[in-house]
Amino acid sequence: LLSLEDRLRESAELLPNNGVLFCKHMAKHSFLYDFEKEVSGEDLNVEFLHKHLLLVRDPVAVLSSWGAAAANHANVASPDEVGIIPLLGIYSAIQSQTSESQDTVVVLDSDDLVRNPAEVLNQICFELGITYSSSMLTWQSGPHHCDGPWAKHWYHDVWKSSGWKLNSPQSGSSRYRTLDPILTQALNASFPAYEFLIQLTKGYR
Repeated sequence: LLSLEDRLRESAELLPNNGVLFCKHMAKHSFLYDFEKEVSGEDLNVEFLHKHLLLVRDPVAVLSSWGAAAANHANVASPDEVGIIPLLGIYSAIQSQTSESQDTVVVLDSDDLVRNPAEVLNQICFELGITYSSSMLTWQSGPHHCDGPWAKHWYHDVWKSSGWKLNSPQSGSSRYRTLDPILTQALNASFPAYEFLIQLTKGYR
């Protein structure tokens, strides 16, 4: 497997001028990443600016959808699997690196995004320093090459869609709101981190 630095270099070489490279990671894998040795433009031989975007979701919604797909994982979830505590660790690690690090972290509430995708995406693009396009509101239905190996287990609804469900009664709220008691411990552990991170989102402020 290529290292993260090699993958970034390979991708950066394919970008046009002023191109945008979006790297999606799972918070539970953040222990593999050294935030003290982040890849720079000098490492890649390109002019390279980056910011971290942290996507935060209500842990009740996370665990409800987790329970709805219990056949894939025996309905067992640790706080690390939920991902909110690792997200707080990522935020802390970035904040510890430089006095200006507040400007390198953008925290996004998934409910805000679902409720008003056009406005929230426009704001996120502004904070990330990239150009917003209305094409971000639609996509081709069906599988995509960037979906990843777990897509067949989790992306059924996404594959059926071709854009955001604007003005939907369910926008910004989960269809799943009941939890198996076995998930309660993970929920209780995750909530304090969630309550801290949600206060950093644009919608909360």
